[in-house]
Amino acid sequence: IDRLKNVNWDTITYIFYMVPKPSHRPRLNPKTFTFYVRDAKNTKDVFDRFKAEHSNIECVISTPCTIHTKCYIETPKGMNLREVMAAELELIHHVNAPDYDNLAKAYTDMVQKTLISNDSIIFSGTSEKFYSILPRIEITIRYMTAYDCKYNKRSVENRKSFKENPLTDKNIDYII
Repeated sequence: IDRLKNVNWDTITYIFYMVPKPSHRPRLNPKTFTFYVRDAKNTKDVFDRFKAEHSNIECVISTPCTIHTKCYIETPKGMNLREVMAAELELIHHVNAPDYDNLAKAYTDMVQKTLISNDSIIFSGTSEKFYSILPRIEITIRYMTAYDCKYNKRSVENRKSFKENPLTDKNIDYII
């Protein structure tokens, strides 16, 4: 228990200066009878290019992790100066579309296979929406430097997403 309570964690934060866009609902392709999400590949390609240019992370994360997304959506023209200032201080809440869960889904899917091996390793996540004169998305991932237990290590390493990704680290230890 003490070893698990004292596990080492690393944190990565990325900031994307772009307008936050929600994930579209999955659609059924009537020809192939498979589901797809419109524009998911484009969002993923943006992150893949960004990571290739700006990240020093060589391996994808495969250990248990958390994700926190903060989406800053353009401040509405109808806000007065006092409201704009309060919005920049994150004191005014964004209560309109897009929905927070659709935003979180878009950015969780975006980092899959390039930063994290599979979004199933995320055991906790939060998503927040704010107004800002500088639209952006801030993504913070906190991850264990080792697997918490042998069972989870085996479970993750037996997945296709782990085995087929050349960026996964095959030599991560476990705690218990």
